[in-house]
Amino acid sequence: MKMEIFGILANILLVGAYIPQYIKILKTKKGEDISIMMWLVIVTGDICSVIYAYSRQDFIFTALFALFIIENFILIALAAKYPSQKDQTQ
Repeated sequence: MKMEIFGILANILLVGAYIPQYIKILKTKKGEDISIMMWLVIVTGDICSVIYAYSRQDFIFTALFALFIIENFILIALAAKYPSQKDQTQ
């Protein structure tokens, strides 16, 4: 059980690492620094990781990558909601 604490702590830190990016996009109302294509590739990797972790019955990593999928879709949605100024003028 002691080692699971490190996994849970890692999940909290890794998932929390996205928060500053959300705040930046919401404050600046600009998603121009976000490559949506790159994040879609990351989501695909996260989906594969969830499938693998689930097949290994690893709850901590299954939860981590499931949360990453949710966070990545939030980031993609924010980037789509606040496109770059160039995209709005064309």
